[in-house]
Amino acid sequence: MINEIAPAKYDNSFKDIEPRLGDIILCYKDNRILVRRTYDHLELPAFIEIVEARHLFDIDDKRFFHVDYNDLYTLDDSYEFIETRALRNVDDIHGLNDKIMSYAAVCGLHYNYFITHAKYCGVCGDKMVRSRIEMANICPTCSNTKYPDIMPAIAVAIINDDRILLTKYKGRLNVNYALVAGYCEVGESLEECVKREAKEETGLDLYDIKYYMSQPWGFSNTMMIGFIAKSYNDNIVLQEDELGFAGWFKREDVEVLDNPTSMSHKMIQDFRLKKF
Repeated sequence: MINEIAPAKYDNSFKDIEPRLGDIILCYKDNRILVRRTYDHLELPAFIEIVEARHLFDIDDKRFFHVDYNDLYTLDDSYEFIETRALRNVDDIHGLNDKIMSYAAVCGLHYNYFITHAKYCGVCGDKMVRSRIEMANICPTCSNTKYPDIMPAIAVAIINDDRILLTKYKGRLNVNYALVAGYCEVGESLEECVKREAKEETGLDLYDIKYYMSQPWGFSNTMMIGFIAKSYNDNIVLQEDELGFAGWFKREDVEVLDNPTSMSHKMIQDFRLKKF
Protein backbone atom coordinates (compact mmCIF):
# COMPACT_ATOMS: atom_id res chain seq x y z
CA MET A 1 0.00 0.00 0.00
CA ILE A 2 1.08 3.57 -0.52
CA ASN A 3 1.68 4.09 3.22
CA GLU A 4 3.96 1.04 3.55
CA ILE A 5 7.35 2.74 3.53
CA ALA A 6 9.24 0.68 6.16
CA PRO A 7 12.03 0.67 7.16
CA ALA A 8 11.70 4.43 6.62
CA LYS A 9 10.00 6.16 9.56
CA TYR A 10 7.27 8.76 9.19
CA ASP A 11 7.43 11.29 12.05
CA ASN A 12 4.53 13.75 12.33
CA SER A 13 5.44 15.16 15.74
CA PHE A 14 4.85 18.91 15.78
CA LYS A 15 7.88 21.15 15.23
CA ASP A 16 7.71 24.94 14.98
CA ILE A 17 10.82 25.26 12.81
CA GLU A 18 11.96 27.11 9.72
CA PRO A 19 13.18 25.38 6.54
CA ARG A 20 16.81 25.00 5.53
CA LEU A 21 18.27 24.85 2.06
CA GLY A 22 17.75 21.32 0.77
CA ASP A 23 14.57 20.61 2.75
CA ILE A 24 11.67 19.27 0.66
CA ILE A 25 8.90 21.50 -0.71
CA LEU A 26 5.28 20.33 -0.83
CA CYS A 27 3.31 22.77 -2.95
CA TYR A 28 -0.16 22.24 -4.47
CA LYS A 29 -2.33 24.10 -6.95
CA ASP A 30 -5.75 23.08 -8.29
CA ASN A 31 -5.33 19.44 -7.16
CA ARG A 32 -1.85 19.32 -8.69
CA ILE A 33 1.52 19.02 -7.00
CA LEU A 34 4.78 20.76 -7.84
CA VAL A 35 7.56 18.44 -9.04
CA ARG A 36 10.93 18.83 -10.70
CA ARG A 37 11.83 16.83 -13.80
CA THR A 38 15.33 15.47 -14.25
CA TYR A 39 15.45 13.65 -17.59
CA ASP A 40 12.58 11.12 -17.21
CA HIS A 41 12.60 11.23 -13.41
CA LEU A 42 10.15 13.29 -11.33
CA GLU A 43 11.08 14.34 -7.83
CA LEU A 44 9.78 16.60 -5.10
CA PRO A 45 11.71 19.87 -5.28
CA ALA A 46 14.05 21.12 -2.54
CA PHE A 47 14.47 24.66 -1.23
CA ILE A 48 17.04 26.60 -3.21
CA GLU A 49 16.12 29.78 -1.36
CA ILE A 50 14.01 30.28 1.74
CA VAL A 51 10.39 31.45 1.51
CA GLU A 52 7.44 31.36 3.93
CA ALA A 53 6.83 27.69 4.79
CA ARG A 54 5.14 25.46 7.38
CA HIS A 55 6.78 22.29 8.69
CA LEU A 56 4.56 19.23 8.24
CA PHE A 57 6.54 16.07 9.06
CA ASP A 58 9.83 14.22 8.67
CA ILE A 59 10.65 10.92 7.00
CA ASP A 60 13.96 9.65 8.34
CA ASP A 61 16.36 12.58 7.93
CA LYS A 62 14.27 14.41 5.33
CA ARG A 63 12.17 17.40 6.44
CA PHE A 64 9.00 18.35 4.53
CA PHE A 65 7.44 21.82 4.42
CA HIS A 66 4.23 23.17 2.93
CA VAL A 67 4.62 26.21 0.68
CA ASP A 68 1.75 28.25 -0.76
CA TYR A 69 2.28 28.48 -4.53
CA ASN A 70 1.78 32.26 -4.31
CA ASP A 71 4.90 32.46 -2.14
CA LEU A 72 7.18 30.51 -4.48
CA TYR A 73 10.22 32.09 -6.03
CA THR A 74 10.58 32.11 -9.81
CA LEU A 75 10.95 28.56 -11.17
CA ASP A 76 12.71 27.43 -14.33
CA ASP A 77 11.30 25.07 -16.97
CA SER A 78 12.37 21.93 -15.06
CA TYR A 79 9.48 22.49 -12.61
CA GLU A 80 5.88 21.57 -13.35
CA PHE A 81 2.59 20.77 -11.63
CA ILE A 82 1.25 17.23 -12.17
CA GLU A 83 -2.12 15.74 -11.23
CA THR A 84 -2.13 14.30 -7.71
CA ARG A 85 -3.94 11.18 -8.93
CA ALA A 86 -0.63 10.18 -10.56
CA LEU A 87 0.64 9.50 -7.03
CA ARG A 88 -1.55 6.40 -6.83
CA ASN A 89 0.90 4.50 -9.02
CA VAL A 90 4.49 4.88 -7.86
CA ASP A 91 5.74 2.93 -10.89
CA ASP A 92 4.11 5.35 -13.34
CA ILE A 93 6.66 7.55 -15.10
CA HIS A 94 4.08 10.36 -14.92
CA GLY A 95 4.07 10.10 -11.11
CA LEU A 96 6.90 10.21 -8.61
CA ASN A 97 9.41 7.40 -9.01
CA ASP A 98 10.13 7.06 -5.30
CA LYS A 99 7.63 5.39 -2.97
CA ILE A 100 8.68 7.38 0.10
CA MET A 101 8.31 10.65 -1.78
CA SER A 102 4.94 9.54 -3.16
CA TYR A 103 3.67 8.89 0.34
CA ALA A 104 5.04 12.23 1.53
CA ALA A 105 3.19 13.94 -1.33
CA VAL A 106 -0.09 12.25 -0.34
CA CYS A 107 0.32 13.23 3.32
CA GLY A 108 1.12 16.75 2.17
CA LEU A 109 -2.06 16.75 0.08
CA HIS A 110 -4.07 16.03 3.23
CA TYR A 111 -2.36 18.85 5.12
CA ASN A 112 -2.79 21.16 2.13
CA TYR A 113 -6.57 20.71 2.32
CA PHE A 114 -6.47 21.75 5.98
CA ILE A 115 -4.22 24.76 5.38
CA THR A 116 -6.23 26.07 2.42
CA HIS A 117 -9.67 25.43 3.99
CA ALA A 118 -8.93 26.78 7.46
CA LYS A 119 -7.82 30.30 6.59
CA TYR A 120 -10.92 31.88 8.11
CA CYS A 121 -12.84 31.07 11.28
CA GLY A 122 -16.05 29.12 10.75
CA VAL A 123 -17.56 30.74 13.87
CA CYS A 124 -16.88 34.48 13.52
CA GLY A 125 -15.23 34.79 10.10
CA ASP A 126 -11.98 36.36 11.26
CA LYS A 127 -8.69 35.33 9.64
CA MET A 128 -7.06 32.47 11.53
CA VAL A 129 -3.41 32.26 12.55
CA ARG A 130 -1.05 29.31 12.77
CA SER A 131 -0.67 27.65 16.17
CA ARG A 132 2.89 27.56 17.46
CA ILE A 133 2.34 24.53 19.72
CA GLU A 134 0.38 22.06 17.55
CA MET A 135 -0.85 21.40 14.01
CA ALA A 136 -3.84 23.73 14.17
CA ASN A 137 -5.13 27.16 13.20
CA ILE A 138 -6.53 29.49 15.89
CA CYS A 139 -8.96 32.38 15.61
CA PRO A 140 -7.49 35.46 17.39
CA THR A 141 -11.00 36.84 17.98
CA CYS A 142 -13.03 33.96 19.41
CA SER A 143 -10.25 31.38 20.08
CA ASN A 144 -11.90 28.76 17.86
CA THR A 145 -9.30 26.09 17.07
CA LYS A 146 -9.35 24.16 13.81
CA TYR A 147 -7.46 20.86 13.32
CA PRO A 148 -6.95 18.81 10.13
CA ASP A 149 -10.09 16.89 9.18
CA ILE A 150 -9.80 13.10 9.22
CA MET A 151 -12.97 11.38 8.03
CA PRO A 152 -13.58 7.73 9.02
CA ALA A 153 -14.68 5.40 6.23
CA ILE A 154 -15.05 1.63 5.94
CA ALA A 155 -14.27 -0.91 3.24
CA VAL A 156 -15.58 -4.44 3.63
CA ALA A 157 -14.55 -7.70 2.00
CA ILE A 158 -17.89 -9.53 1.75
CA ILE A 159 -17.48 -13.30 1.58
CA ASN A 160 -20.05 -15.92 0.53
CA ASP A 161 -19.22 -19.57 -0.13
CA ASP A 162 -15.49 -18.83 -0.53
CA ARG A 163 -16.17 -16.02 -3.00
CA ILE A 164 -15.57 -12.31 -2.60
CA LEU A 165 -17.86 -9.51 -3.74
CA LEU A 166 -16.10 -7.02 -6.03
CA THR A 167 -17.54 -3.78 -7.31
CA LYS A 168 -16.89 -0.93 -9.71
CA TYR A 169 -18.14 2.56 -9.01
CA LYS A 170 -20.28 4.26 -11.60
CA GLY A 171 -18.54 6.96 -13.63
CA ARG A 172 -15.07 6.51 -12.06
CA LEU A 173 -11.84 6.58 -14.07
CA ASN A 174 -10.31 3.76 -11.99
CA VAL A 175 -10.77 0.48 -13.90
CA ASN A 176 -9.76 -1.83 -11.04
CA TYR A 177 -12.28 -3.69 -8.92
CA ALA A 178 -12.89 -2.46 -5.37
CA LEU A 179 -14.73 -3.41 -2.19
CA VAL A 180 -17.97 -2.00 -0.86
CA ALA A 181 -16.99 1.19 0.96
CA GLY A 182 -18.44 4.36 2.41
CA TYR A 183 -18.21 7.08 5.04
CA CYS A 184 -19.45 6.72 8.60
CA GLU A 185 -22.51 8.74 9.52
CA VAL A 186 -23.15 10.61 12.75
CA GLY A 187 -24.16 8.34 15.62
CA GLU A 188 -23.26 4.98 14.07
CA SER A 189 -20.49 2.56 14.95
CA LEU A 190 -18.03 1.26 12.36
CA GLU A 191 -19.80 -2.11 12.36
CA GLU A 192 -23.16 -0.44 11.82
CA CYS A 193 -21.63 1.51 8.94
CA VAL A 194 -20.42 -1.76 7.38
CA LYS A 195 -23.92 -3.22 7.53
CA ARG A 196 -25.60 -0.08 6.20
CA GLU A 197 -23.22 0.45 3.25
CA ALA A 198 -23.48 -3.21 2.22
CA LYS A 199 -27.28 -3.11 2.41
CA GLU A 200 -27.55 0.19 0.53
CA GLU A 201 -25.14 -0.65 -2.26
CA THR A 202 -25.76 -4.36 -2.79
CA GLY A 203 -28.89 -5.36 -0.82
CA LEU A 204 -26.86 -7.90 1.17
CA ASP A 205 -27.26 -8.54 4.90
CA LEU A 206 -23.98 -9.25 6.72
CA TYR A 207 -22.87 -11.14 9.82
CA ASP A 208 -19.62 -12.16 11.51
CA ILE A 209 -18.07 -8.71 10.93
CA LYS A 210 -14.38 -8.58 11.88
CA TYR A 211 -11.79 -5.80 11.77
CA TYR A 212 -8.89 -6.51 9.38
CA MET A 213 -6.66 -3.45 8.79
CA SER A 214 -6.59 0.32 8.30
CA GLN A 215 -4.95 2.88 6.03
CA PRO A 216 -4.59 6.68 5.98
CA TRP A 217 -5.83 7.93 2.60
CA GLY A 218 -4.81 11.53 2.06
CA PHE A 219 -6.48 11.78 -1.36
CA SER A 220 -9.83 12.27 0.42
CA ASN A 221 -8.75 13.22 3.98
CA THR A 222 -9.86 9.76 5.07
CA MET A 223 -8.91 7.08 7.54
CA MET A 224 -9.96 3.83 5.87
CA ILE A 225 -10.92 0.98 8.20
CA GLY A 226 -11.11 -2.47 6.61
CA PHE A 227 -13.43 -5.28 7.67
CA ILE A 228 -14.21 -8.85 6.61
CA ALA A 229 -17.82 -10.03 6.78
CA LYS A 230 -20.02 -12.87 5.58
CA SER A 231 -23.30 -12.49 3.71
CA TYR A 232 -26.40 -14.57 4.41
CA ASN A 233 -27.07 -14.96 0.67
CA ASP A 234 -25.61 -14.03 -2.71
CA ASN A 235 -28.58 -12.17 -4.22
CA ILE A 236 -27.20 -8.77 -5.24
CA VAL A 237 -29.53 -5.79 -5.58
CA LEU A 238 -27.32 -3.13 -7.15
CA GLN A 239 -27.57 0.52 -6.13
CA GLU A 240 -27.28 1.78 -9.69
CA ASP A 241 -26.76 5.46 -8.90
CA GLU A 242 -23.60 4.51 -6.95
CA LEU A 243 -22.23 1.29 -8.47
CA GLY A 244 -21.75 0.32 -12.08
CA PHE A 245 -21.05 -3.34 -11.28
CA ALA A 246 -21.01 -5.87 -8.43
CA GLY A 247 -20.28 -9.58 -8.72
CA TRP A 248 -18.92 -12.65 -6.94
CA PHE A 249 -15.37 -13.86 -7.69
CA LYS A 250 -13.55 -17.04 -6.74
CA ARG A 251 -9.95 -16.70 -5.57
CA GLU A 252 -8.50 -17.93 -8.85
CA ASP A 253 -10.56 -15.39 -10.80
CA VAL A 254 -9.30 -12.35 -8.90
CA GLU A 255 -7.05 -10.11 -10.99
CA VAL A 256 -3.42 -10.06 -9.81
CA LEU A 257 -2.09 -6.67 -8.65
CA ASP A 258 1.62 -6.82 -7.80
CA ASN A 259 1.74 -3.44 -6.07
CA PRO A 260 -1.66 -2.59 -4.59
CA THR A 261 -1.79 1.08 -3.58
CA SER A 262 -5.04 1.17 -1.61
CA MET A 263 -6.24 -0.86 1.34
CA SER A 264 -9.19 -2.09 -0.71
CA HIS A 265 -6.89 -3.55 -3.37
CA LYS A 266 -4.57 -4.99 -0.70
CA MET A 267 -7.49 -6.81 0.92
CA ILE A 268 -8.61 -8.20 -2.44
CA GLN A 269 -5.09 -9.55 -3.03
CA ASP A 270 -5.00 -11.00 0.50
CA PHE A 271 -8.22 -12.89 -0.31
CA ARG A 272 -6.68 -14.19 -3.53
CA LEU A 273 -3.63 -15.39 -1.57
CA LYS A 274 -5.86 -17.14 1.01
CA LYS A 275 -4.81 -14.89 3.88
CA PHE A 276 -8.44 -14.92 5.04
